[in-house]
Amino acid sequence: MCCLGALFLAITLLKGTWGLRNVTLLINPPVVERGKNVELVCKYDLQGASLYTIKFYRGNHEFYRYNPMDVPPVKLFLFPGLDVDLDLSHDSNVVIQGADYSLAGNISCEVSTDVPHITTDIATNCLSVVELPKDPPYISPETVDRQYGAGDRLRAKCTSGPARPAPTLAWFINDEPLMTQSTRNQTDGSLETRTITLDTIVLSRHVSSGRLVLKCTALLADIYKETVSMVLQSQQPCEPTVGLPTSELKMESTIGSNVLALNFSVELKKTATETLQMIQEALTVRMLCPGTQVFQWHKKFPGGPAMTSMTKQRVGPP
Repeated sequence: MCCLGALFLAITLLKGTWGLRNVTLLINPPVVERGKNVELVCKYDLQGASLYTIKFYRGNHEFYRYNPMDVPPVKLFLFPGLDVDLDLSHDSNVVIQGADYSLAGNISCEVSTDVPHITTDIATNCLSVVELPKDPPYISPETVDRQYGAGDRLRAKCTSGPARPAPTLAWFINDEPLMTQSTRNQTDGSLETRTITLDTIVLSRHVSSGRLVLKCTALLADIYKETVSMVLQSQQPCEPTVGLPTSELKMESTIGSNVLALNFSVELKKTATETLQMIQEALTVRMLCPGTQVFQWHKKFPGGPAMTSMTKQRVGPP
């Protein structure tokens, strides 16, 4: 029994000393542009054992085998869209040139040791093959020549260039991220475009500098990023405002560009103070413009409802 116990201990120690360890697969780059080269690196620690074979697989299909005892030591197995560069490849490094979509998926390397310590271990990693857009994204605003002020509704679309897969798109106003309302993908052959829609209210801080810049950024993995910008005409508010809108505005333009709110107030026989308070509450901000300016505009409607009926088609301050 003692001899058997000593033999078991010796085998255990021998396995720990000589066993295969730390098999890993590195893919460089893990996301490769279609038509570019990709390198597969199989790393391992033999722990003193003898190498028998290194095999590379795409899915369950073996496409490369290295056996130091064979002549020649490398064997290739056909796989659609896979072209191994033998000049740049060796035992544990495989360079694939002109990567195609069919190569995308799970890539594995399997390492086996020779007698007397036969062990096998396998490592798997994922490879993505992408087609980058040849054209930058483009912005299509609802109105190109319109001036935007605080409280105005801004609508636009951003469409990516054809790619595979379609890039991720994001909106910004003056570098401030915005929420996208809807996304739509369209396929043309093997490529795909993506369109996102923006429907938002312009805030005072967006036009406080007198410059409103709408941006759309396209991202694809970590190998592609492109941003396009469009400078929209903007109206600088009379006074910087504080606070954020809490609901969609009933009025779609500022006091400086539309007198509908004033017309409505006079028709209801509101005073200038009541008019100012109503406008501020509607815009959910503390101050849109100095109150004295609202009072001055209010005085220009001396005829009450009769006067407002004559001015309903006017645009701009009274």
